[in-house]
Amino acid sequence: MNVGISHIFIYMIDPNPDWQDIERKITSLLEEKRMYLFELSVKNVRNNPLIQLYVDTEEGVTANQLAEISRNISSLLDSIDNLNGKYRVDVSSPGISRSLQFLWQYKKNVGRTLRVEYEDQQLHEEFGQLLGVEEGGITLSLKKEIKHIPFSMIKKSEVQVSFTKM
Repeated sequence: MNVGISHIFIYMIDPNPDWQDIERKITSLLEEKRMYLFELSVKNVRNNPLIQLYVDTEEGVTANQLAEISRNISSLLDSIDNLNGKYRVDVSSPGISRSLQFLWQYKKNVGRTLRVEYEDQQLHEEFGQLLGVEEGGITLSLKKEIKHIPFSMIKKSEVQVSFTKM
């Protein structure tokens, strides 16, 4: 589990312009706004780059924040000569269906129900309320016990959405 690195970047087109430099600039811009870059991918669509970003904050990201970041990143990209203004930027939040990967994601979901796949000698699946997060792992409240699961054993963790009848 990568609890210290908060982004993934995938470049699927020619590395001209310098996409790694652009990724660093985008990351810096997001850090100024106390946001995390969850994923950045660049694909070639009709000979123009499609830049897809997934961003989040510890409190969750709003539509207004996504729109502002999209404008900021477009301004940054407009200053890059090799792009000539021919690109598309899509900015979104990772969404609830994405597996938790980073320590900050677990911390923001304390109190919610998780589905956790983990492996010690065999593969296990547990559903429980996330009670706490420490550097070494998580604590879940299961039906009949409290269970600590080290990050090193976790294969996948997903927040479970529950709908209650009112």
